[in-house]
Order: sequence, then structure tokens, then C-alpha cells
Amino acid sequence: MAKKEGVVKAGSKETAMTPETTEKVEMVEKVEKVETLKAETKPANNVKPKFALPNVKVHVKPIVRAGRWLPEGHSGSFMYDHTVLGIQVPIDGSSGRLKNPLTKEEQEFFENDAGLDLEKGDLNPYKKKDNYWVDFRIALRKSDEIITDKSILMTLDLSDPMQYLEYKVLMCNTTPAGGLVAPDWQSRMNSGTYKVALVHEGQQNYEKVKRADLMQKAYKYLAKIDASVEDMFDFLTVYYLENGKSKRPSEDSTKSFYYSELQDIIDNDLDGFVSIVDDADNYDYKLLVHRGLKIGALVMQGANLETVDGMPVGNSLYQAVQWYKDDRHQNEYLTLKNQIELAK
Repeated sequence: MAKKEGVVKAGSKETAMTPETTEKVEMVEKVEKVETLKAETKPANNVKPKFALPNVKVHVKPIVRAGRWLPEGHSGSFMYDHTVLGIQVPIDGSSGRLKNPLTKEEQEFFENDAGLDLEKGDLNPYKKKDNYWVDFRIALRKSDEIITDKSILMTLDLSDPMQYLEYKVLMCNTTPAGGLVAPDWQSRMNSGTYKVALVHEGQQNYEKVKRADLMQKAYKYLAKIDASVEDMFDFLTVYYLENGKSKRPSEDSTKSFYYSELQDIIDNDLDGFVSIVDDADNYDYKLLVHRGLKIGALVMQGANLETVDGMPVGNSLYQAVQWYKDDRHQNEYLTLKNQIELAK
């Protein structure tokens, strides 16, 4: 059946509708309906999704610290037998009030939807009367078993409401300044006050694989430079320039000494070693700065690097590298390269 022709009003005029015009109008109307439906069903940008308990397990593991006078496996390397480590919501040093363990969304969930005997406002940490968090305590008991890095003191199932609250209280105690809980296994030695570490299930395996990958990269690079005394000395100097706490290597040391120093870095600062290897784009510029210092074309005035003529190039190795990479300092870059070549 042929489509019925009609008219379309345009201002004060009436225009006859052809079949093609009618089809276009119908198409526009369909598009408008779809866009309207999208607008009605699309969630507002400022509406956050509701909180839900994660299906995750977290192990609470002891941090065993080797003591100078303690034999391996001694109770004193963690806690003495049958003692208890109690962990509660800490006081915020700046406000003098309890820290809030929960986000706003978490608090709403636990007060309304978690099936706990709680009402709105019960989890407010600032309540002066009947404060839920004042008596909330996690007790970690030390048995008479030998404690090692593989020991697990407690496993929390975060899909359980009460265990999730325990987890959040533990997370409240992770500040390096006085906290008792390391937020993950990797950072367990970042504070002398940490007693236990939180390890998400599977995290340790991931970290072992990650460390193995880093070790492989480090030893592959070490094998690349260990035949050259100069290359090993250069790397140690770049490491010194990037790590103020390390010692500047001596030019008169032996090949075996340089090798042992590189091995020490791999053992004690694997991330620092690999970060230099990974920053290959800047390594030649770092060597340029190092060799400039070596021949006296660059000097260190305190923490600042300057040319021998007193021109500042930065207050760190990173800044000096960026300074010489800048096209505006191309002449200074070529001058330094020439000075290094002439000094050979």
C-alpha cells in the first residue's frame, strides 16, 4: 500500500509531504524516542553504585624479625607464647577522635542492608554515647607453635559482614607512623612498629613471580656488564647519584669488588637496580652527568649540580638529565660530550 501523503507546516506555509519526506520524519521520531529512553534509563553521573561485600579472603600473617641475640624460631622474634595482640580503632592524632574505619557507602550498607542489629548512625565513630567502635577489638593470639613467615594467625572472609568490619579496623592501623598492621606483605618492613601483615589470597604467589621476573632481568643485565670494569663502575655511580644513602664507588677498586657491590644492590634493593635498567632512554644521559663529574666538567655544590663555569643544571640527577635533554641546552650538551672525549 502506498504511503499517504500529507502536509508539513513550515512557519506560516504548508509544504506537501512526499513519501520520502514522510519516511524521514518517521525516522527522526524513532531516533528521538530511542534517545529519550536512553536518557530516562541512564544513571546519573553522580550516583555511585551500592557497596557490596567482596568475595575475597585475607590472611593475617606475623612479621618475624630476626634478632641479633635470638636463635631462629625463637618466640621473641614475633610475640612470646600465649600472649595476645589486641588491635582497635586508633585515635586520629590531629583531631583526638577515633578514626573512621568505613566509607560513607560502607556505613550505609552495614547499618541498613548487612543483616546486623544496627540502626542508622550506630557506626558513627564520633558518637559520644554507646559508641560501637570503642569496644570493637581484634585479638591475635600467639600459641606455643614456632612462628615463621609461612604462619597464618587469622584468615578473614570479607564476604562475611563481621569479618569485613575486622578487616577495616586492621586497615585503620596501617599508617607507618605507629601502625601495627602492614597493608600488604611487600611493605611489612616499612615500619618498625608493624607486627602483622595483611595478605590477600594469592598475593604472595604473585609477589614471588614478580620478584623472580625482576631477578631474571637484573642478572641478565649484570651478565651484560660484568666483563667490563668501566661498565660496572658506571652503573654503581649512576646508582649512587640516584640513591643518596649509597656510597660513591672508588675508581681504584677491583672487578670482583664491583661485582660484589652490584650483587649487594640486587639482594637489598632489587627494585632500585631494575629501575635503572628499565630507564634505558635516560641511561646515556646519566652516564654523561657521571663522566662530567668524573673529569671535573661538572661539580656538586651541596645537592646542586653545576658546570665548572657555575651554570646550574639541576639539584638532582633527574633534573640534570632533563636539563641536558632539553633542545635549548644543545650547545652545553655538545660541549660536555666534547670535554669527556678529550679527557679520555
